[in-house]
Amino acid sequence: MRGFLIFTAFLCFSGCASLHNTSGKAEVSFLPVPPEMPRELQKTSLPDYVIEPPDVLRIEVARIVPKSPYVLSPGDGLQVQVSRPDGTIVLDQVFYVELDGSLQFGAPFDEPNASEDPEQRVDGPLQVSGLNISDARKLIRDHISKTVSEPFVRVSLKEFAAQQPVSGEHLVGPDGTVNLGTYGRVYVAGLTIEEARARVDSQLQQYLQNPNPSVDVYSYNSKTYYIILQGAGLGDRVAQFPVTGNETVLDALSNVEGLSGTSSEEIWVSRPGHNVFGGPQVLPVHWGAITQLADPATNYQLMPGDRVFVREDSLVAIDTHLGKFIAPMERVFGFALLGTNSVSRLHFYKNFGQAGGQGGGN
Repeated sequence: MRGFLIFTAFLCFSGCASLHNTSGKAEVSFLPVPPEMPRELQKTSLPDYVIEPPDVLRIEVARIVPKSPYVLSPGDGLQVQVSRPDGTIVLDQVFYVELDGSLQFGAPFDEPNASEDPEQRVDGPLQVSGLNISDARKLIRDHISKTVSEPFVRVSLKEFAAQQPVSGEHLVGPDGTVNLGTYGRVYVAGLTIEEARARVDSQLQQYLQNPNPSVDVYSYNSKTYYIILQGAGLGDRVAQFPVTGNETVLDALSNVEGLSGTSSEEIWVSRPGHNVFGGPQVLPVHWGAITQLADPATNYQLMPGDRVFVREDSLVAIDTHLGKFIAPMERVFGFALLGTNSVSRLHFYKNFGQAGGQGGGN
């Protein structure tokens, strides 16, 4: 036991630094920060947003008018207006193309008359599926004229059953495209919002008449920053947050409720890319200054991809590493001590029993 205590004291006073250095720290060098670096009171606007997966786009198309010539199909609605030469209105309502492709006006227009004259004969409802609007208008006028003398007929397409709505939220898939359903997919990854709008418009123009869509980012998911809290030997924590263009270091740390009990006040921002000296961009943060003194000098504005790193408390880390090293040995010594006590007790009871037996014999 005495040797174990000496070994533990040796670790505490001469070997703790070596234990602590095994935590995988990177060599960090702080170079002068350019004065134009965006800070709390010197923020800058981010460049044009570049769309990437998994952003969510909001696409709006106010008018969905199919490209001419449109072919009628079941479910389409036709506005039919019929009047006599004196101006009397006979029909003025929307009629829908039935599932069998027919357009039914009801009695008396669709009642079979068994006329021998082909031009006056009515066999039932009209078949309009597969016709364009112009051909359907001529067929409807011929059909109505068998019941109404010299009718004036106006036909317009009121509803489009075959047209899929486009307006709504669209997720940018892993392949960089947004799915517009029956209108196909559009590749938008790497494009700005204006470039994406032009590409969506070009795609829709193959099916629609002057779609003129609007495109905006509904959910900014692809541009993020990270907060890394070193765990003092208990595992590091990484938190990810979306960039909205206004966050500073203090805003970021407020998202994780500040520093934990295992954290030190040694904080820096690591930015992807290289600085003017060709090394990594590392921006030191003075925690006391930005919190206690409201000094904005090191309260940097965060950019997409930034890492806010909070180093662990060295003493807590040393205590954790010592605990990891000592705990197994304590268990071994505890088990050995328990075994020794058990054996001693067994010998004691054995000797006591022999002595008692000899005394009873005397």
